[in-house]
Amino acid sequence: MKKKAIKTFLMSILLVLALFSSVHAHAAGTYYTVKQGDSLYKISKSFGISVDNLMKENNLKSTIIYPGMKLIVGLSETSPVKITVNGQPVLTDGFIHENRTFVPIRFISEMLGAEVDWFPEEKYAAVIHNQKVILLKSNESNVYVNGIHQIIDAPAMNMNGRIFVPLRFVSETGDVAVEWDGDQKIVRLTVKEGVKPAPYTQDDLYWLSRLIRAEAEGQPLFGQLAVGAVVMNRVYSKDFPDTVKEVIFQPKQFTPAANGTIYKEPGKRYETVAKMVLNGFIADREALFFLNPDKSTSFWIVNNKTYVASIGDHDFYK
Repeated sequence: MKKKAIKTFLMSILLVLALFSSVHAHAAGTYYTVKQGDSLYKISKSFGISVDNLMKENNLKSTIIYPGMKLIVGLSETSPVKITVNGQPVLTDGFIHENRTFVPIRFISEMLGAEVDWFPEEKYAAVIHNQKVILLKSNESNVYVNGIHQIIDAPAMNMNGRIFVPLRFVSETGDVAVEWDGDQKIVRLTVKEGVKPAPYTQDDLYWLSRLIRAEAEGQPLFGQLAVGAVVMNRVYSKDFPDTVKEVIFQPKQFTPAANGTIYKEPGKRYETVAKMVLNGFIADREALFFLNPDKSTSFWIVNNKTYVASIGDHDFYK
């Protein structure tokens, strides 16, 4: 009987340890990683939170959860993150993780007046603002600012389909100053500048989006960006015409301009890719030519130009 009681006690201790090994507590909030056998009701009881508030904090549409999900627990009912923008308090369901403040990427969009687009297949988010493009993926420290690779010390986090980004990284892009008020425990944000006019015309967007779709439909995101970069590199080169349309329709340069496939509607994805390129996201700043070696009937580029890189089905040259 005594052995059974000890065994039961040890099992209880192990269950408690298992529960709290999944919990990460911080200065202004806590998140919990769902384990096998968990339910919202069970988690709500463990943390003293109502199921309704748990669902609200995590933007859940139903009570169905699965192992590996990360749930924010205890934010609105214990210690929410306080944030001001240009001196005005704002409401956001951010949290602090390992002494870093995270906010929904949509908050950044609203705060800066930025455009935020999502590439579901690649799980990338693109933030376009003031001739600057930030491309990031949830749970990764690799980000790209105007095509230049950077590593941030805290990766973006995907919380049940919502991307949260570290505010400190936003400040490093140069658009926002971030200050931590330790006495009052407030994150103070100062937006440094307003929205600049777009550095391109609607005509540029019209033709570039169509060319990217016609030349690179089905290619990986970076391959599509690289095709757009070839056009812009030509615009900036003294050896080619000076506008997007003139570059695209220069004789014997781009097949879609000759066979008519360039006139297909581009759709949202290709318009976004074109906007990224036109706002300064240049995947390769040297490439001036590309071809698909499996489909090309001419290898003049291969024989006369310098190889740069391969992305998807395309080889790029300068």
